[in-house]
Amino acid sequence: MDGFIAASMLVNGHRIDQVISPEYVYLDGRGHDAETEWLATSGAVAMKLVEEPEQLEIIDIEDNNRIGFRCDFSNPVCTAYDLEGNSLGTVTLEVKNGKCWLTCVEGARRYVVVGK
Repeated sequence: MDGFIAASMLVNGHRIDQVISPEYVYLDGRGHDAETEWLATSGAVAMKLVEEPEQLEIIDIEDNNRIGFRCDFSNPVCTAYDLEGNSLGTVTLEVKNGKCWLTCVEGARRYVVVGK
């Protein structure tokens, strides 16, 4: 994708913020469930589009219990990391409605998803 799109919009009576760029996508549901083509959340989350084949980074910015994200990898594996980059272990992914879903791990800020 070329270019950069940023939008703040009302969806079902609630404001959400979205950014789409070649490097990342961002969504902030501002405390309400929000879903786009790329992400689903109630808080703020970014998905970094890494240049490595079959790898994504999900950054839990704030107020998330579950994060949904588009992932076309076969057999994706997710690992949670804290702010210092320490591994907090693997996270079970659930596939539902065309997205992978993770339940946020206490203390985790970054999730790395790789295809196996």
